[in-house]
Amino acid sequence: MNNRARDIVLFFIENDHFFTVHALTQHFSVSQRTIYNDLMDIIFSVYFWILIGFGNDFVKDNHYICYDETR
Repeated sequence: MNNRARDIVLFFIENDHFFTVHALTQHFSVSQRTIYNDLMDIIFSVYFWILIGFGNDFVKDNHYICYDETR
């Protein structure tokens, strides 16, 4: 995604404006809306999968890498 699209997606995610996004698609035809919803499902699924995946790895790496200076 280009920066503008990424900023828009992040804005909607951060502000919980999912309903606003869907309200903006009400003028689409049924087939367009179905394609759009499928596309957004894929985008958000991949985004959250990456976010959770990298987030967990980051937490685990930083949690378990601790040096015992008393030895």
